[in-house]
Amino acid sequence: MRLKLLHSILLGLLLFNFSSYSQEKGKFDIILDTDMAIDDWPAVLYVLNQKERANLLGITIPGSGEAHCNFAIQNVLDLIHLAGRAKENIQVTCGDEVPMEGVHAFPDAWRIDVDKFYGISIPRSPQKLPAKSHSVAHLRKLLQKAKNPVVILTLGPLTNIGQLLERHGNEVRKKIKRIYIMG
Repeated sequence: MRLKLLHSILLGLLLFNFSSYSQEKGKFDIILDTDMAIDDWPAVLYVLNQKERANLLGITIPGSGEAHCNFAIQNVLDLIHLAGRAKENIQVTCGDEVPMEGVHAFPDAWRIDVDKFYGISIPRSPQKLPAKSHSVAHLRKLLQKAKNPVVILTLGPLTNIGQLLERHGNEVRKKIKRIYIMG
């Protein structure tokens, strides 16, 4: 299991490095949208460790993804802490726990494993779970405040992005430089 996890992490870092950052010239603003599935962890850590290239504005979670909201938020906070960026108060929010259409696609057993971080022990963040804030409202606020067009990297279901564009598309479209989708 650990070898498979290491392989996934290394492959994820390699693919993310070549595909996403190669398109961006200079330092850029980025919002990360992740459901905290096991294949997202390397990308989250990579973005967190690219301070000189990427200005991370916030992290949003589609609750319709592989992890449940509170567990996903805690796991993101733990990765932020692991990357040494806990003092920066990077805001983490979660969206709806149901997809825009259809039914939930992830089996409960998968969600439980992801919630428990597959039993991998990393240092716990001393940061408490943030006050409830919906990811779509948070995305809208981040984009409104952004001085430059923002790159959005999506690593899970596109529920947050779909709802953002459906509800506020005309308002935020010009603030989005590019959306990368790991789909």
